[in-house]
Parts: sequence; C-alpha cells; structure tokens
Amino acid sequence: MSFYRPIPFVPDRAALVRLRSAGIADRDGEVTQVGDDFFQWSSNATAVPALPGLLPLPVPVFSLEQFGADPTPDVDNADAFAAATDYLASIGGGTIQLKDGKTYESSFCGFDWSKVTLRGHGPRRGGLKAHADADGTVGWLYNTDIGTGSNRLCLRPRLFDMDLDGYDLPFHRWLSQADDTPVTDPEADYVMGTGALASGITGTSLTAVLTDEAVSSVTINDGGAGWFGHSSHPYGRTLRLTITGNGTGAFATCVINEAGEIVSTNVDRPGSGYTSITISCSGVAGESLTGNLVDGSLASITINTAGSGGDVENTVLLHFNGGGGAGAYGYGTVSGGTITSITMVRGGTGYTSPPTVTVAGGYADIALLITPAVDRRNPLYTDASAGVFFNRTIGAHVENVRFLGFRRMTLGEGGGLNTIFRNLEFIDCGKNDDAMHCIWTQVAGASSTENILIEGVIATQGIERSAVAFMPQRGGTLRGLVARGCGESTIFINGNANISTVQDYHILIEDCTISGNYVTDLVGHGIEINGADNVTIRGCTIEGTAETAINAPGCVRLLVEGCTFVECFTALTETGDQKYPYKPFAERWGYNNGERPEAGKDISITNGAYLFVGTLGGVGCKANVYRGNHFVDARSVHAGYVMSQVKSGGNSLSQGLDFVDNDLTRLPQAMRDAIINTAIGTVWQAHIPLRIANNRGHASMSPVVVEQDITGTGYIAFDVGFRPSLVTVEAELIGGADIRSSRGEISWVDSTVAADQVARCQSKSMSTSAVASAKDDENIIRLLNPSGGAVTSRVEFVRWTETGVDFTCPTLGETINARWTFHP
Repeated sequence: MSFYRPIPFVPDRAALVRLRSAGIADRDGEVTQVGDDFFQWSSNATAVPALPGLLPLPVPVFSLEQFGADPTPDVDNADAFAAATDYLASIGGGTIQLKDGKTYESSFCGFDWSKVTLRGHGPRRGGLKAHADADGTVGWLYNTDIGTGSNRLCLRPRLFDMDLDGYDLPFHRWLSQADDTPVTDPEADYVMGTGALASGITGTSLTAVLTDEAVSSVTINDGGAGWFGHSSHPYGRTLRLTITGNGTGAFATCVINEAGEIVSTNVDRPGSGYTSITISCSGVAGESLTGNLVDGSLASITINTAGSGGDVENTVLLHFNGGGGAGAYGYGTVSGGTITSITMVRGGTGYTSPPTVTVAGGYADIALLITPAVDRRNPLYTDASAGVFFNRTIGAHVENVRFLGFRRMTLGEGGGLNTIFRNLEFIDCGKNDDAMHCIWTQVAGASSTENILIEGVIATQGIERSAVAFMPQRGGTLRGLVARGCGESTIFINGNANISTVQDYHILIEDCTISGNYVTDLVGHGIEINGADNVTIRGCTIEGTAETAINAPGCVRLLVEGCTFVECFTALTETGDQKYPYKPFAERWGYNNGERPEAGKDISITNGAYLFVGTLGGVGCKANVYRGNHFVDARSVHAGYVMSQVKSGGNSLSQGLDFVDNDLTRLPQAMRDAIINTAIGTVWQAHIPLRIANNRGHASMSPVVVEQDITGTGYIAFDVGFRPSLVTVEAELIGGADIRSSRGEISWVDSTVAADQVARCQSKSMSTSAVASAKDDENIIRLLNPSGGAVTSRVEFVRWTETGVDFTCPTLGETINARWTFHP
C-alpha cells in the first residue's frame, strides 16, 4: 500500500529508498530529483533496484540557442541567459551545454543558479565573455538565490570546461584622473615646494650623518615652515568619512583639530542616485554628521556633534637618495609648522657618502589629491565587483576553467559549504591597487565558508594581486597552487580564517609552488597569515618572494613543515626601485587612513628575513612550529635573517614558537649566525618561549661550550644562537693557595621566568686542608672561603633571551675561570 505526497527533491538515493520502504510515493508521471539525478514515478516499474515504482530519466540538457542566444561577436545574450536559467529553475535544474568553439557574450549573468550546470568543451574552445555594455560595479556572473542570515538556498551551481573572458569589464585605477587618464609621476605630488601635498613648505634643510656605511642620524639645518598648512586638507588631520546609502560614488572627508574634534568637512565627490544617506567617521568617537542631498547628490555635510579622540599624525617620511647605499628609513616630527626632531628607524647599508635627505609631503593630506581641482587620484578604483561570485551556496563547483582579463576579484565565494574550485588557470587577472585577488573565499553575512577545496590552480601570467585570498571560517584545503609573478602576497589569509567557536576546524595548504612575486602596494610575502588559527603549511616551495616567504605574526597553532624556501626577500617592486609604490594602501588612503604614508620608503633586503613571527594587533603567536624545512640562498646580497620578530598592539604577548629540525646548511654563514632579528624587543613573554633546536648548519645542532675568565663584576651576556633549555657551568678560581670550585646549572621551564637554579660548590685550603661546601638555589656560581665558608664570588641568573641567556656577577673576590655549556 502506498501513501501519496509530492516529492520534488530528496538529497540522495538513500533518502529515497527510505521513503519507498515506508510506502511513500508520488503520483504517476511526477518527477523527483535525487541529488543530480532525475526519476519519474510509474507505479508498475521495477527496473531500479530498491526503488519500485520509479524509472530513471536523463538529466535535462539544453543549448543557449534554444533560448535565443547568438554567439556572433558583440551580441549581448543576457536575455537568453535569463530565459535559460529561469526555465531550469522551473523544472528543478539541468545543464546548459555550450557549442564547441563558440563564445557567448553577455553583459549580465546574475541569476538563480541553483542546480544549474553550465558546461563547455574545455579551455580554449569557447565559453562566455563579458559584453562591452557590462556594468563593472555590480558584478557579472553570480547567484541571486541567496538565503538570509546563515541560510543557504543555492544548491550545486556548476561551471565546467570553458573560457571566461572579462577583458571588456570596465574598471578604474587609483593612479588615474577622473577621466581615467593615467598618473605616471605620483611621487611628484610629494616634492617639497612644488608637489600638491607639499607646495606650501619652504626652507627645510636636512643632512644625513654616516657611521660605518649606515645613516646614524640626520641633522636639522632648518626645520622649514608651512607644515600642516593647507586650509581644507591639512596634513595629518584629514580623515575619510564612511558613507552608506542607496546611491553611488559619494566621497567626503573631515578635518580634525589637535583635540581630535571634527572642525570641518569637505565633499570631494558628490555621487548620484541618493534618496537617503548616512555619514560617520570611524576615527572619531561620539561624532554626529548629517548629509545634505540635492537632486540625489551629496551637496554638503552638517556637523551636529564634533566628537573627540581623533588621532593627529605629526610625522613625515624621510627619503634618502644616492650615497651608494640603500635601506635607510626615518621620519621627522612636526610641531608648530616646522620639523623639530628626526627619528632613525633603520640606518641602511653600503653608503659611501651621505645620501640626500628630503621629506615626503607634509603640507596637505592625501585626500587633497582626489578633489576635482587637483584630480591626481581616482577614488573610484574600488568600483569593480567580482567577475564570478557564489554567495551562500551548497556544493558550488568550478572546474577546468580558464579566466581571462578580470581586473577585479576574479572568482569569489562567500559562506558556502563544500565548495570545489579545481584545475583553474588565471591570465591577466586581479588588480594591483585593491584587494582584488584571483580567488577570494570568506564568510558572507552570518554564513561561514566551510570545507572548501581549492586545488590545481595556475596563476602565472599577468597576475596583479594575490593568487588566493583564503579565509574559510570553518576549514578548507588549498592544494597544488602554481603561482608566479603575482602582486602583493601570493596567498593571503586574515584573522577571519577558522574563527568559528562551534567546532575545531583546520586549514591545510600543501604542495604549492610560489615564485617571483612583487610589491604592488604595501607587501610582497609568499604566504601572509594575519592572526589565523590552526593552519598547516606542508610541502610547499616558495622562491624569490619580494618580502618574506611566510609572514605569520599573531597565529595560533601554526605548523610549517617540509617546505623549501629559496632566495626570498628580493625587494622587487613594480618599478624595480625597491621602494613601496604609490598606491592607496601605501599612501594611506585605503588603509590606516590618516597615518604617515609609506609610499616611497626603501625596502631593505639586508634587514629582511624569510619568516616574520611575533605579535599582531595585541595577539601573540602561540603553539607555532617550523620543522623539517629547507632554506637555500646563494646571493651575494641576501636577507639578513632567517626570522625577524615583529609586534603590534602590546609587549611580551607571544607565547610559543618552535624552530626545530630545519636545514640551514645552504644559507650564507652570516644568516645562520644571525638566525633571528631581535631589533624589535619585548615580543615574547618574559620566560622567552622561543625554542631554536637541532637545526642543521646552525649552532643549535649541538651544545655550545664557552670558556671564560671572569675578571670583574657586572653583566655577563651570552649570545649562542638559541635560547638554551639547560645551562651548566664549572668554575674555579685562578691562582692562589686554595682550590675553590663550583658546579651549577639552570634549566628552562615553560610558563615560568626562570627554573630552579642549583649550584653546588666546594672550596679547599691547600695550606690547612679546611673544606667548605654548600648547595645554593640562588646562584649558578658560588665560591667560598674554605676557612670560614664566606662567599667570595658569585654569579646569578638575570634573564633568558631569544638567542641566549644573561647573568650578572655582583661579587668577585678573585679571577674565575668558567666553562659554560649551553644545551639547545
């Protein structure tokens, strides 16, 4: 006996078998979709095992031509696409099969894509092309069947076996005027006395002072006048306003005074199409602003409440040119309209004569350049929505597709479950002045990207930004990426990765090959991981990166193993001048708005490192392990360090990193000796939970023995290349009638500043045979007078360091010979 009810869809065959076992069926002639398959109900059918009353149906396959498409060049097929996807939605899904060798142009492919497969005949054999009438600001191919919150409505949208061509999608560059005329000399805007940002500055004169081929200081001959001088965009006091509404294109800024209050506003671009608008300033607390609209455009802004707390930048970047060297970095502090002091952050290397010192900008804020009167930057550079984007889908699948000419985020995914991107190639994709990567995946709304697989991706020709921005909130795998010559960081991961508190998720990056990227804006790492949790990087080869192989401060549970790093930190930039380019992040328009610009600053190879480790935004690294990796560098000018510690947001926050069992034998000796750059201090917790051990080609491969004569009181510092796990010392006096000896040790224990110290000492008089001995828990060396047992000399522990340990000798009655052994 059967019970009849409509059954349009079940997720898999097992579910349908359960329904039939319970006697549940649909009416004869009705169709049920089971996963990707279709069945028709027929009460007497017995052809399908375990599914009586069902007959298999072929998956419906259609051509675009059936819906009126024409593959003739310049014909817009948007209406045909709309008709095809609407029809497939009405019948529960199906396949659109493109004709072999045909390319179909469409200005718009934003439809319901649930259970729709678009299939071609392979790359270089036709596909889809963005029509010249496409609006590049709203996206091109994307699903409109989007759930609310964490709900996913779109099931298994699929793109297979084709070319996708985005060359005709419009976009704008930051370095352009409003009519898209390129700005080819952006540095001219910063030149003192003539540049738009420095035209009001006069009289400044600075002289570099050299010490050992490095700039040790800068003499202020004349601090000049006119700093901060622009009336509507004073340097360091202009902030970009956040504008939301139902129109597009409005940009505005505000000026804050030294108390951090908003004192004026400026509408840089009025935009259009607004019927409502909201304006705020994220850098000022408690402010209230009202936008005044005229004919749909922003005409002016009323300050209701000035707020407080806005930061005022009062430093300007120094440029060092000539002198035969490179890498000097410093800034000047401005007060009362003149430069009053100079701070040198880095002296650089190789200077044979003092370089010329100039100041970059300082009269006006970067916002001045986007005003119509100046027209030297284009704020519409962000108006380029994704080429292909799937939002909150289940089982989205893109495979065997070649992407061409998408100067924007090319393939994006947000909030999906079980997404697959496989065997893809990207040519002339990404955009160098914004976070517009070849592939981007991250949370969308309240829906978390979960269990995504990206593998077999090639990004080697004309890639202006990252190959992959990989931020699944609930785990995923990136495997087999081959990327060469990408802009910025080749793989980018931010703190949105694995932040779910529901379950413990894991990100795996393995068997990827990264080479030869370059800085297009502000960074150039092979893999950049900003504060992610539970990430494994395994079996990757990273070669010739502009900056580090892996930049990973603030990461928790990071494992990097079995990777090969070759000649990283080349300082390669778009222009080849080893200076940060003039782009929106480096010029502090699109990132850290209102801070001192970094554009034009030297990138120092010799101050660079293969790995950046430490603290990011107040979060210290924890449970990081680098093991079994190979480092190779045969350059004459090479990075100065294997690792460099960095920090932002607080001191002594990093909680644990093991650098063990790595092969350093093919690095220059200077790099091996200076394994970690500790110029930025107070990164680690006080007990220094940084373990460097058993690395081939480095001192940490075996215990280090140091013999020393202690001839005076004071500090005794040891730099042995690693923080020891155990220090032992045998000490005895030199000369005299008595034999006095001491044996001591101190061991490192996690989560404590110092472990128990144990010193055993014995002294014997040669003349009287008197003996004095003691056990001491406070000193590692302690020598006694054999006659009375008084302490004549002692040495005590002070602190662990990243590459050694420090002691002090407060009491010394005689010269001591000490033999120290430092165990990795």
